[in-house]
Amino acid sequence: MEYISYNSCLTEQSAQIESLILSRDQRKAYGFPVQMKSQVYVQPCQYSSKELFYTEYDYTRVCTRCQTVFEVERDGYQRIWGDSPVCQVANHGM
Repeated sequence: MEYISYNSCLTEQSAQIESLILSRDQRKAYGFPVQMKSQVYVQPCQYSSKELFYTEYDYTRVCTRCQTVFEVERDGYQRIWGDSPVCQVANHGM
C-alpha cells in the first residue's frame, strides 16, 4: 500500500516539475544572455545570473560557487565520475 502512494507522489511531483521547465522557444524569446567563464548561458531573467534553470535537452549545469560546468543524466540527476565533488571550491577548501 505504501509503495503505491509513494509512486503516485513521485508522478505528481514529476508533473509539477515538468510544468516549470522552459521550452527552447521561451528561452530564446524572453531570455537574457549571461556569461560564465568562456560560455554564454541564456537565463530567464536579467536578475537571475548564476541560478540554475532547466530547459529541454539541457544536460549541463554550472556550479554556482566555482562556475565549473558538469553534465547530468536525462532525468536531471548528477553523474558520479569519482569520489570527488563537482565543486572545485569544496575540493580545495574555502
